[in-house]
Parts: sequence; C-alpha cells; structure tokens
Amino acid sequence: MTWQPMDTAPRDRMILIHSVNSNTVPVKIGKWSGGWVNVANGYPLVNASRWTEIPDWSNLPKRKIMDKKTSISDRDLSIYNRRKTGETNEAIGKSYKISKGRVSQIFMKVNKKLFASTE
Repeated sequence: MTWQPMDTAPRDRMILIHSVNSNTVPVKIGKWSGGWVNVANGYPLVNASRWTEIPDWSNLPKRKIMDKKTSISDRDLSIYNRRKTGETNEAIGKSYKISKGRVSQIFMKVNKKLFASTE
C-alpha cells in the first residue's frame, strides 16, 4: 500500500485517508464533499495528510469453512491408535476419564481428518 500526497487524491470516489495528529484511528475512509469528510460520521477531516486506494479483495478465491486445516492433538491421536489396536472404548475412556461415547467421537473425528488429508 503506497501513500500519496493529498493534493493528488481523486475526488470522485471514497479512499483511505491517513490523518496525522488523530488521537484515535489515524486511517479513515473518506470522500470529497467541499472538503475531505469521514464517511463513518460525516465530520470533516482537518488533518488529512496522505491517501491510498481502498484495497479490492473481491477477486480473491472464497475460502470454504471445510478448507480449514486443524491439527490433531497428541491425546486424540493416542486414543485413535489404541482403538485401532483393539482396545475397547470403555477401557480407553477410563484411562482418560471421558465417556465411551466421547472416545467413539474422537476416533471418528481423527479417522476423518487422517483420510481427508490424503485426498
């Protein structure tokens, strides 16, 4: 993002404006209306010093929720491995102080993550 002097700022669209001496938020979205005005509250920007274009992120690919990669904890991987060796959900649950239903959920979750990552 390159900041340019205010005298080169376009007056036909909204832009990002850096206001020196601003006590709160130094970067604001502004537009020209007989002087630079803060779009959020309509107050004039008296200390506007530099400007830049508002970034356009519309051409970035949309990220699906399922694309998020999460790691598998050591505990969950240990539960998965013990279950694969034939231990019962009840025995594993007692050692970790969780229910046998929770052991089953963890096993299915880890199994899904392990095989989803190989595709």
